[in-house]
Amino acid sequence: MNIRENTDSPTFRKLNILYQISKYVSSTLDLSKILKTILTGVTFGNGFGYNRAYLFLAEKSDQYLAGRLAVGPDNAQDAANIWQQIQEKNFSLEDFLTRNSKHQYDHYYSQLDQRVRNIKIPVDSRKLVAKSYQDNEIINVDLTAPGFDREQIESEILTLIDYEKFCLIPLASFNRRLGVMIVDNKYNHREITADDISFLYMLSQQAAQAIENASAYRDLKDIVSRLVKVNEKINYLKEYNENILENIPIGICVVDNKFDINACNSSFCLMAGKEKQQLMGMHISWVHLQIRGRNIKRILKKVKNAAKNRSLSRAAMDFGQGGRICNLNLSMLKDMKGRIDGIIIIIDDITEQVNMEETMEELKRLAQLGEFAAHVAHEIRNPLAAIGGYARRLKKGHLAGRGADMESMDIIIQEVERLENIVNSTLQYSQDKREVLAEDISLEQVLGECIQVIEAYAEDRQITINQSLVESGVRVRGSREKLKQAFINLVKNSIEASYIGEKINIRLEKAADKAVIRIDNRGSIIEKEDIEKIFLPFYSTKKGGTGLGLAITKKIITEHQGQIDVCSKKDNTIFTIKLPVAGGENENHTDR
Repeated sequence: MNIRENTDSPTFRKLNILYQISKYVSSTLDLSKILKTILTGVTFGNGFGYNRAYLFLAEKSDQYLAGRLAVGPDNAQDAANIWQQIQEKNFSLEDFLTRNSKHQYDHYYSQLDQRVRNIKIPVDSRKLVAKSYQDNEIINVDLTAPGFDREQIESEILTLIDYEKFCLIPLASFNRRLGVMIVDNKYNHREITADDISFLYMLSQQAAQAIENASAYRDLKDIVSRLVKVNEKINYLKEYNENILENIPIGICVVDNKFDINACNSSFCLMAGKEKQQLMGMHISWVHLQIRGRNIKRILKKVKNAAKNRSLSRAAMDFGQGGRICNLNLSMLKDMKGRIDGIIIIIDDITEQVNMEETMEELKRLAQLGEFAAHVAHEIRNPLAAIGGYARRLKKGHLAGRGADMESMDIIIQEVERLENIVNSTLQYSQDKREVLAEDISLEQVLGECIQVIEAYAEDRQITINQSLVESGVRVRGSREKLKQAFINLVKNSIEASYIGEKINIRLEKAADKAVIRIDNRGSIIEKEDIEKIFLPFYSTKKGGTGLGLAITKKIITEHQGQIDVCSKKDNTIFTIKLPVAGGENENHTDR
């Protein structure tokens, strides 16, 4: 056999097509080009020469085989025209692919390709296409064979191919299943032989490897693209966060384990009175920052040794330029392994806020003083008017030669006593907190003494005081006389509000670290709007009351670190006092 005959043999042409396909697909990582090259090589008339070829690739979920590409004419006339043009022009596969890339012979792909892209085959159906994919097995199908069951073929494939004989070639790379290629010879009716199948197997190996490489490259591009986007987002967030840190009015400084400054924002630079480039790398002690009279370095050392975050509220701060007030927060900066890598210093300068609060407090005190003075003036006006009126009556009587007017004198004396009571109560309420003698007190004993003092007053109004619910052994620390005064005020207030013949119940019990005293009565209720004001000075719902009794009581309870509340509903009013028990963890040992 001469060389010419050898090169014209079908085997040589197929090997040449395999070589050209291998050469072409190895020069690109574009998956679309690779797929088109493979199917074009399979159907190229001067090589494998199959009339049509279809490609189905597995989706990432591995649940479906999706139609990706089909090459071949849509009818016999198109097939004849295509092969005639190829033979007349004597195209090689490379020529054909190059010209095709310039949009010649587009109909060679279009119609059939559109149909195949609409097909999805479930991979778990166990019908022949799915079976070829799952088992990695070439299946040469002949629907005319005796006993062949058409139900074994996916209905979509039967409709698409519409021909009795075709071959299913699985594509797999390193045991990774990729898809299935289908070929047929519908228009020239050429049989698919065992030799054809051998070449199809070789082609499938090349195709699978090329598809795998292209898919890996595409996935890598996707990953790189996502990483680029993530990096862009990280950079954006970094710039965004840096912009926030630069513009917040809170000083932030980061020091390393040697207390050298690694980072700081504009607010910290402004506090330190230095430029950022001056501060970077500078030892923290050089900024002359003192907190409560101590250099910041000493505080940082303690925080680092304790390995715990620390906060200081309303601390005196000085950068060597005058005293300020700040809230200071020192937080551990840790690396990925939890090791301390430095300390974050956060300084919130609240000097202006504190000054504003002090100004507001002073204005509030002045307003209260004005209101207090107005109340006092109002309360003493009536007694003074009465005294003046009856004094003038006595003068007129004396000038007229009448005898002593005892009634007028009695009224003057009563009004003077009333004035004295108002003045004493006012002085008692208005005096500042003073240091009081703290002693260990039995509340059971104090309440008993209060009842003895007030019992006659209750009997005159036919009220009974019941103290059978008093728990013994409950002790507090404080002033016996002041607490007696507070309790007597409350019991007296309850007597005056009770209905005739009712009882006042006094309960005493210990709840955790609190002594709880409840004084309740049945009588006229306190309206909701009055409850909100009942402890205010000079506010009274009783005719002739000074409005200072409950205000003084609350002040005494507050001085003993306690609290007082009132609840009034359904003809029942309850005052509840809570005081820290002696030795309890909430007890304030500096009694004032």
